[in-house]
Amino acid sequence: VSPMNLRILSFFLSLALALIAAPTDASFSIPSAHPRVLITTADIEPLRTRATTISPYREAYAALKSRVDSWSSPTTNRYVLGAQIQHVVFVALVERFDAAYVNKVDTWLLNFFVTQGAIALAQSGDAGTIWGSADIILGVAMAYDWLYPVLSPAKRLQYGTYLKDFQKAVITQQGG
Repeated sequence: VSPMNLRILSFFLSLALALIAAPTDASFSIPSAHPRVLITTADIEPLRTRATTISPYREAYAALKSRVDSWSSPTTNRYVLGAQIQHVVFVALVERFDAAYVNKVDTWLLNFFVTQGAIALAQSGDAGTIWGSADIILGVAMAYDWLYPVLSPAKRLQYGTYLKDFQKAVITQQGG
């Protein structure tokens, strides 16, 4: 993925997140329902509506979805991979948890954590893994939280374990 494409994809995710109305109350509480990272249950339908019916969000979402649809396998570039996970999760949410997208998220996570051995790479200080860790952590957190309603208990545990173990490896490697 070229730097320009990466910037375009990042822009679309930022645009999507901007679709969510800003909270009017400055108080802080953690809702018990999922999702609760970046969005809440109340945000989902307005987000879907904006992304699929209102210009210019509709066009931005269509471009993002087309890009996600074009990916046949995960990248090994860990910086790009984190953005890919975030984008696939977003499309899965907008597309009402279409199994094709939920399965694609799972494929990307298995590729990173099992095939690439991300936790061991982070523990070893692998520069690419550490460099892209923030995007990966956000992507895994979004996958766990936003897809929570359609994840089996085993998948919830798996994604939560990936998130915990990867964060711990990165923090430990960075001297934390």
